[in-house]
Amino acid sequence: MEAGKRFAGYLAVVAAGAGCALLVVLLERFQVRAAGGAEALRALLGRIPFADAQTAPLLCALLTGDRSGLGREVTASFRAAGASHLLALSGLHLGFIYAAISRILSLPGNFPAVRTVRSLLVCALCLGYTLMTGASPSTVRALLFILLREASRLLPGRRLSGGQTLARALLIQLAIRPAVALSPGFQLSYLAMLGILRVYPRLRDCFPAGERFNPMRWLWDRAALTLACQLTTAPLGWLYFRSLPPHFLLANLLALPLTEALLTAAAGCAALTAAGWCPPAAVRACDKIARALISTLETIASM
Repeated sequence: MEAGKRFAGYLAVVAAGAGCALLVVLLERFQVRAAGGAEALRALLGRIPFADAQTAPLLCALLTGDRSGLGREVTASFRAAGASHLLALSGLHLGFIYAAISRILSLPGNFPAVRTVRSLLVCALCLGYTLMTGASPSTVRALLFILLREASRLLPGRRLSGGQTLARALLIQLAIRPAVALSPGFQLSYLAMLGILRVYPRLRDCFPAGERFNPMRWLWDRAALTLACQLTTAPLGWLYFRSLPPHFLLANLLALPLTEALLTAAAGCAALTAAGWCPPAAVRACDKIARALISTLETIASM
């Protein structure tokens, strides 16, 4: 009986991996057709009446990877502050979107049927976004992490650890497209995840956890996450780009929360605009967050 359950569990994991591999093939096949979705999203963002002229171009860069509308000064500030990775569409952006969608879809509750529908919706929306934005290697890596994570949630007793998820995603992506191993984005994306899984817990635990919320603990947690990613990606980043911004820690501590807030607010504005009406307060909130992000990085870049 026990052996039968174990065998069924292995078959379920193999089926989930095969399903992920099939989706990667579909990404390769249909990403050109889905490119029109990015154009539609850019047009939708252009319809939102932002007061700041830089808000819509910044959102286009963050959500679709199109930086053509951003001014040179803004792009230079992101680069000098050590936050240029925010303008290069990657798994980080899909992670923000995944978190926002999961929070929104968690409102109906946590019943088994609701969990199943929520997982399917999350996977479908993340798949659509990946297709729409060109399926870069780092975005596909993030999509595989999401698919494997959601699949393991639906399989009782087959939860995957972070290391198992990384290994399976790496194997699937390389099996489908071996040449992707030469992509800097692919290499840096997996190195960053390796830092999060292996280095970050050790750095985080240097600050003892308490029973109550501690602002310093929260700050150290964010700093540890940034340092972990930087430690594992810096050597390869230097090899490719010959740069290591001195203020990367400060820039990421301030810019990442602002970027997450901006993407969440922008997703709400875009959805409401598509529905026919977007409250002016939501538009003003997007404007203020975008201006805060740009001003913060301009200040750090001038140090």
